[in-house]
Amino acid sequence: MNSTNIESITISDIAEEVNMSPSNFSQQFKLITDQTPKEYMTRLRLMKAKQFLKNLSVTDTAYELGYDNISHFIRLFKQEYGMTPKQYQLNQSSIK
Repeated sequence: MNSTNIESITISDIAEEVNMSPSNFSQQFKLITDQTPKEYMTRLRLMKAKQFLKNLSVTDTAYELGYDNISHFIRLFKQEYGMTPKQYQLNQSSIK
């Protein structure tokens, strides 16, 4: 696979790389990891969001990670970490 950012990798790209159909790849991935490829990719993007939020606004972070809908990004972040991206930023700045 060429050097592609996590934001632009698709399940189809990965499936093609390992010579599988996207549906077969997704089934095998879920069997092995107990999560779908989409769930896994979302978690990776949200982990990267925590790094970006140290220096970028919530909006810029969402856009950097390929989220066009800021509300959707905030909802996913809160679901994963129990706080909004802004709350995370404020929490991190109070730790310093």
